[in-house]
Amino acid sequence: MNTTDRTKALFAAVENGHYTLPARLTKMRTGLQALWQHQLDPSPDESDTHARLVLEMADAAEAGRPLPDVTTLEATRAAQRAHADAVSVTLAAADALLNRLNAATADAAEEIITEHLRPRFDAALAALTDACAITGKYADDPAAALSAPAKDRAAFVAVTEHIGVLDVLYGARRVLTDLGARPALDTEGEFASIRNMDELWPRATRQYASRPWGQGADGTKWLIRNGGHLWLPTPDEQDARFEQVYGEAQRAAAARHQIASAMRGGFGATPAYATQPGPAAPPVNRSAQYAGAMGLDVSAD
Repeated sequence: MNTTDRTKALFAAVENGHYTLPARLTKMRTGLQALWQHQLDPSPDESDTHARLVLEMADAAEAGRPLPDVTTLEATRAAQRAHADAVSVTLAAADALLNRLNAATADAAEEIITEHLRPRFDAALAALTDACAITGKYADDPAAALSAPAKDRAAFVAVTEHIGVLDVLYGARRVLTDLGARPALDTEGEFASIRNMDELWPRATRQYASRPWGQGADGTKWLIRNGGHLWLPTPDEQDARFEQVYGEAQRAAAARHQIASAMRGGFGATPAYATQPGPAAPPVNRSAQYAGAMGLDVSAD
C-alpha cells in the first residue's frame, strides 16, 4: 500500500463513522480531496482547430472570399500549454498537501491514539469480552446455540461485530506506524497489539513452538478467553512495555559483551611503549591485564 492509499484508508474509516480524527487533519484532508477532484475544462484539441481551418480556407478560396486567419491555431496551442500547466500545478499541489497531511498525522499519533482511537477500542474490547463470555458457554456444544435464549444468540453476532471494530482500529494504528509513528525499542512490533505477548508466547519457546492462537477472528477469541491483554498503545507505551520486559536482560547482555571485548583487548593488545626506542620494556603482566579487564584490584598489599 502506497502513501496515498494509506491516507485514504485512514480517512475512509472516519467517513464510515468508525472513529474520529483531529479537526485540523480532517480540514487538510478536505482540501486534498478538493485538489484530487478538481475538474479542469477540457483541453482544446489542436487537430480539431487545424482541420477546421483547412476546411474554412478551402471554402474561402473556392468562394473568392478573404482567407481565414490561421493565427487562431497558435492560440489553440497556447491554450493547450496553459491547460497542461494547470494540470501539472494541481497535481504537484496535491502531492505537497498530501506530504503535509502525512507528516501532521504522524506528529499527532499520540493524540490520535489516546483521544480518538482508544476510547472506541476500549469500548469495543469490553463489549467483546462480555460477548465472548456468553458464547464461550457453547464452545463444547455449538449446536446448543441454535436453541439458546435470544440474548445468547445475539452475542454471537456481537462478537463478529466487535472484532471487526478492533480490526479497523488496529488498521488505523498500522497506518500511523507506516507514516513514521514507530517505537524505538520494540522495532519488531512484539507488543503492538498484545501487552502480555511475553507471557502467552515466551521468546524461549518461539524457536520450536508456534504461537498458540490462530489468525483472524478465531485468534482474537482465543486471546480474549485465555488471558490475552489486547491494547492499543502509543509508540512510547509500546517501548515502555518492551523496556519493562526485556530491558534488564538486554543491559546485562551488553555488560557481558563489554567485559568480553575488554578481555580480548587486554590479552591481544601490544603496549605502546613496546614499539618505541629506548630502554628495554618491562615484562607485560598478563594477570594484571586480565584482572583490570574484570575490574579487580590486584595491587600489592
